[in-house]
Amino acid sequence: MNSAAAPAPRLFDFGHLYNVRDLGGYPTADGRRTRWRKYIRGSAEGFLTEAEKERLYEDGVRLIVDLRHDSELTRTRSPLAGYRDIAYYHVNFLGRVIPIFDDYRRDLGDWYREWLNTSRAQIAEILGIFARHPAPGVYFHCSIGKDRTGIITALILGLAGCATEDIIANYAESSHNNRNSKTYLNTAPSQQRYLRSEPEYMERMLRHLAEAYGDIPEYLRQIGLAPDEIASLRENFTVADARF
Repeated sequence: MNSAAAPAPRLFDFGHLYNVRDLGGYPTADGRRTRWRKYIRGSAEGFLTEAEKERLYEDGVRLIVDLRHDSELTRTRSPLAGYRDIAYYHVNFLGRVIPIFDDYRRDLGDWYREWLNTSRAQIAEILGIFARHPAPGVYFHCSIGKDRTGIITALILGLAGCATEDIIANYAESSHNNRNSKTYLNTAPSQQRYLRSEPEYMERMLRHLAEAYGDIPEYLRQIGLAPDEIASLRENFTVADARF
């Protein structure tokens, strides 16, 4: 299956909030495409102007799912929280774990594989929220929108039937998009490798999923999603007409 260029810009050009991207327009294995303005992956480092908030609202965003650790919530507010009638959910993706990246023998590909196991309940809760809200657009984010957000993005793109190369390429874009973020600029050079999104990190995570579970639908079944939730996630994210 060949990838095709998106008919609309995927990256939102916001002045003070980085790495906000629409997941629409990707081709799927059954000849459909992912729906525009259904899932918007983003970050929480920075802020949105009132006009930018209204733009996302007009694009259909009615639901926020915040993936950050409890300790992160006190530092930065979710950029759309409290705006008009947008619903807000917080699911601490990592649970009680606060990763300390001090083992130089491990890279993010190792952490992603570990989190697929240690965060099973949280991943099921996040995707269950998505499944129970089929109509509105969803803005989901962690801090800089790379790791936790990247894992959830990979799962929903993979479930929709998107090509592995598209999933990896989507993940890898975070390195470029976050290059001017405060977190990247303020991080010591010795730690900046953990802020990059190297393609091989996601490739290894997806390979682990295939080897350990067979495919993404089976992983979702094993972590507790019901068949109707899995079907809802797939059906509400794909369309026959790429304009929508």
